[in-house]
Amino acid sequence: MSMWTDWFIADPADAPAIASIVAEERDHDDWPHLELSGVIESHLMALWGVLKGTPGKWANLNSPRLHQVGEADEDGVGEDGLVSVSRVDADFILTLAAVPDGQVPDLAKQWRADESLEGWTTEGATETLRDAVAFARRAKAAGKPVLQLVVV
Repeated sequence: MSMWTDWFIADPADAPAIASIVAEERDHDDWPHLELSGVIESHLMALWGVLKGTPGKWANLNSPRLHQVGEADEDGVGEDGLVSVSRVDADFILTLAAVPDGQVPDLAKQWRADESLEGWTTEGATETLRDAVAFARRAKAAGKPVLQLVVV
C-alpha cells in the first residue's frame, strides 16, 4: 500500500475539486500547495504532539472528511484507492506558523525521535518541518484554511 499527502490553501468547498487531482481532472497548481513527500498522516499527528509539548503522543489534526472517494472502515482506514480531503486543524496550522525559524532544528529532532519516523534523517525532518512552517505562514497570511489530500 502506498500513500501520499499534500496540503492546499483552499476553501472547504474546493474539496471535491482537490480530490479530482488524482483522476487528473484538476492540477495541483490550481491552488497554493505543499507536496509532503514521504509524509503520512501519522507523521503529522506525531508532529502535532511535539508542538503541543507532548512528544510521543499523537494528536488528531483533521476535521471529519470533507470529501471521500473509495471505501474506509469505521476507523477511517482505507484500502488502496481511497482518496480523501479533510481540513487540517486550524490550531495546528497557527501553531506551525508561529514556530520561530531558530526552533525548527530542535523541534525536528524531537519529531524525528517518534517511532513513526523510523528511517527518516534529522535533516529530512528539518527540511519538511521548515516547508510546513513556511506553508502555514502563507495560509495564515491568506486567511484561508489548509486542506489535506490523502491518497492510499
